[in-house]
Amino acid sequence: QTLNQHGKGVIFLIECAESEIFRDIVSITKKRMLDRELVLRFMSFKLNPNATNDFPFNNMGEFRDDAMEKLDNIKDDEQLDTLKNSLFETLIFSEHILGYMHRFSRSIAKKEKTNTLNRSLFDVLTVCLSEIVDKRAFILKKDIFHDKLSELLQDEGSDFSRAITEGTSGKGAIEKRFEIMKKLIKEIIDEN
Repeated sequence: QTLNQHGKGVIFLIECAESEIFRDIVSITKKRMLDRELVLRFMSFKLNPNATNDFPFNNMGEFRDDAMEKLDNIKDDEQLDTLKNSLFETLIFSEHILGYMHRFSRSIAKKEKTNTLNRSLFDVLTVCLSEIVDKRAFILKKDIFHDKLSELLQDEGSDFSRAITEGTSGKGAIEKRFEIMKKLIKEIIDEN
């Protein structure tokens, strides 16, 4: 219901979701406003950065509602531009790391897996990739990251797989997927 409003925040989400960068890289239909929801997921974490460690709500719906209210109340267009640019830069970076047409799906691990976008994989990857400071250095290690991410995705009994497929909008699943992804990225960055 948050996405059906008509305030400044919704206009911002539409601009992001209908951009060429978003459409080309995420490549989903506009049905049921999934495109706007994905943008809002990213923005929710950018507007509340500590939420990846200590999720402040019971579920993703409440979190998105709070972020929507924050977006509606942003008076500074430069702040909105900064958020938009962060999303676009991260999407482009995700293609450098995960490959063309990865679609934030479990097919990152196995090509025969479904190519259906996974919302939880989208939020954890975009938010965590956006936080990498030295992106050039990380690109040099992208194969290591891809291999380790594939291992996580292929192990359907792993905490990570469960956190992106079962009860994904709950506090525990959100905190667990971010904890695991941040640890993985840190390992890659710290590796010689």
